[in-house]
Amino acid sequence: MQTALRKQDAEGDSFIDPSIPYLGSCKFGEVVTNFNGDTYSVLQFFIANFDGDLDTTAGASFYKPKSRDFDQMFFGVNILIDRNGNPLGFDRSQGTNGIAFKTKDMSKTLYNIASASTGISREELQARASRARRA
Repeated sequence: MQTALRKQDAEGDSFIDPSIPYLGSCKFGEVVTNFNGDTYSVLQFFIANFDGDLDTTAGASFYKPKSRDFDQMFFGVNILIDRNGNPLGFDRSQGTNGIAFKTKDMSKTLYNIASASTGISREELQARASRARRA
């Protein structure tokens, strides 16, 4: 987490890989998913102009582009934040080791955002949209 955060700007809103400076990511939203009195669990949403893997292991690089070529991916990361807004680390108890989703599909991204925002499962939201299209 600290390695990934050092590479992001002070707000944690963007990332540029110094070894491939034309590839990066940008946070475009977040949803507070839980608050335990001291710590917020926040799901942050990102878009990247590359395809790659994400690794939340302590000391890992977090972003691992699959190539030096432009591509696109959307992903959601669960983060723990203190009362003052300072990131504490990945919330690995959520998603897959803190990764909520990773996709190239904008539609899936929007369903994931809607699900996190409403508490309604992605599958239920898709079923509702399907019924609305048939009506």
